[in-house]
Amino acid sequence: GTTIPDVDSVYALMHPEDVEFVRDSARRSIEDGVPYFIDYRVIWPDDSVHYITSRAAIILDDQGKPQRAIGVCMDVTERKQAETARIENDRRLGLAMAAGEIGVWERTLPDNQIIWDDRVCEIFGFDAGSPPRTHTDVQARIHPEDLPKVKSFIALRPDEGEQVSIDYRVVWLDGSVHDIAARAVLVSDDD
Repeated sequence: GTTIPDVDSVYALMHPEDVEFVRDSARRSIEDGVPYFIDYRVIWPDDSVHYITSRAAIILDDQGKPQRAIGVCMDVTERKQAETARIENDRRLGLAMAAGEIGVWERTLPDNQIIWDDRVCEIFGFDAGSPPRTHTDVQARIHPEDLPKVKSFIALRPDEGEQVSIDYRVVWLDGSVHDIAARAVLVSDDD
């Protein structure tokens, strides 16, 4: 290992925006005699920014006073970059779904459980956040002339990865009729 002359030399390696947070976390840990677990950024000599996860425990003397901290640091830059990319992708997907007025549903085949997002609830005329409780609730919204083909669609067992689709109508409680285009792809839990 390397001996660092003082704690300020460690702070000098940190991203300036994170120094105060790390100082406060270390101070609280020492004052309270409890471990800490924090993430912060460091700047390498090539000016690249890297993310560090640091965990430390405070060693107390016989009188309960802090004597030293022992810890580990891990470079978690790749994990943070992947997390940031996922958040950005989720944001962009949400924008695309909102612009296209698209909702997402999922049906588990073994138990026939259906999971709807708020937009699918709205498409069917249910209050957002209040999905139907039973298949009977859903079927009651399907236009009577379209119900037989929807039941056939539900009974389909396509090959994995195969896309299936159906267009049908739903009738809201106010009597208005709305056209729906449903698309589905069978995926396994391994995906």
